[in-house]
Amino acid sequence: MNLLMLTKFYPFGKGETFIENEIGIIAEYFESITIIACDTDKKDCITRTLPENVTAFKVPAKSKYRDLISGLNCLFTKDKIVCTERIECRNLARKIFLGYFEAKSTRIYNSIMTNGYAEKIIDEPFAIYSYWLFVTARVGILISKKRQPVYKITRAHGYDLYEERNELKYLPYRKLFLKEYDEIFPCSEHGTVHLKCKYPDLSGKVKTSFLGTKDCGVSEESRDGLFRIISCSRVEPVKRVHRIVEALHILENSDLNIEWIHIGDGVDREKIERKAVKNLHNIKYRFLGNISNSDVLDLYKKQPIDLFVNVSSSEGVPVSIMEAISFGVPVIATDVGGTSEIVIDGVTGSLIDADFTDKELAEAIRKFFKEENFSVKRKSCRKYWEEHFQADDNYHQLYGFLKMKYHLH
Repeated sequence: MNLLMLTKFYPFGKGETFIENEIGIIAEYFESITIIACDTDKKDCITRTLPENVTAFKVPAKSKYRDLISGLNCLFTKDKIVCTERIECRNLARKIFLGYFEAKSTRIYNSIMTNGYAEKIIDEPFAIYSYWLFVTARVGILISKKRQPVYKITRAHGYDLYEERNELKYLPYRKLFLKEYDEIFPCSEHGTVHLKCKYPDLSGKVKTSFLGTKDCGVSEESRDGLFRIISCSRVEPVKRVHRIVEALHILENSDLNIEWIHIGDGVDREKIERKAVKNLHNIKYRFLGNISNSDVLDLYKKQPIDLFVNVSSSEGVPVSIMEAISFGVPVIATDVGGTSEIVIDGVTGSLIDADFTDKELAEAIRKFFKEENFSVKRKSCRKYWEEHFQADDNYHQLYGFLKMKYHLH
């Protein structure tokens, strides 16, 4: 059995690092795998080591303007699938978004077929694996209309799952995806409940499949009087990294000796760095930008880390938090999406309300700084990770289930 896997970036560039934990296990279950990254930069090259039976191709992204213009034709098309979805669009903005979505998906599909990227796979019995319940899922359906796969599966995470998080409160082809795909695997119980409640007649297809991280050992806690905080995310509005600066500013003149390290880059980085320069004078800080996943793991291995902080307004189940607790690092995080499935009060850290105040975050940090049984909390974090988020366990469970259900050899 072969596999056609549709991603956004992986294994090109730096995105979707969490697939690195999964690909080695997937390769054990399929004879040959073709990965097609559907939204890469034109200059991106393969940056991750792949198993011998895995081949990767890329479809470079085009400007959103070009896909938007192409998508205007969808306002007038007689295509049955598009017309059915267009009925779900209650205003012009949603119809335009649907057109953009369909045009982008069709462009990617045409590139795949014209260049023969999937030819090696689809000439033999194969399965389709879309990593997102979004454009890649639509591309998977288009391919399946040309060559029938044995089965189709898709994951679902956050932005691709919750309509209310979208600016238009709308995501295209929800019903189509649930009807067409044989299995839908949200990465959180929260996401599974969301889909099952919204589409009860198709709920049998929906099953939670946690992501996971590899065992890289346990990090040390600081013993030099410096309390080290780490955060790891894109630097954009939904991640609210600026709120960490504001909370740390409250602790400026306290008795806390703190260093804060942020990993990640994005549109708000310069603004937040300026904010840190202005507000953090007694607290050390470092912005490391985008670094490879292996470098992130090396940081945990080589340097003591005492606390991980995530203040996003929207999440699935963050892989960055899985990595932190795997090293025995407690977490403060906002109670959004599936975060409560990994950040357990008194076990792996502390949840704060999604609408927290700067003072509440500051007090949560202070509480961890003053914690007397810190080594006990670290052991508790590690144990919870071992029981729920080990990559080997979670991915073998998923592919073992598929092998049994679809009689893979």
